[in-house]
Amino acid sequence: MLEKTKKLNVTATKEMIQIKVGLIGDTQTGKTSFVARCLANPCPNYYEPTLGVETFDKFITLKTGQVHLTFWDFSGRLDFL
Repeated sequence: MLEKTKKLNVTATKEMIQIKVGLIGDTQTGKTSFVARCLANPCPNYYEPTLGVETFDKFITLKTGQVHLTFWDFSGRLDFL
């Protein structure tokens, strides 16, 4: 399981671009590993299925402002969708 990043004291402003990315697909296709790579975390060595949905935040600072990425990692099991 990926460790949740600590909540940052960053408030949304008009200059902040917010992007939400939904990852939907079959089980064991690498959705959670993809999020781990985007967050610069190592990929887990074991398989732990996502139950329901997990969200992960990443803040990127650019010259023009900040980008707030929210990854929505949905379970691949149909009974959770």
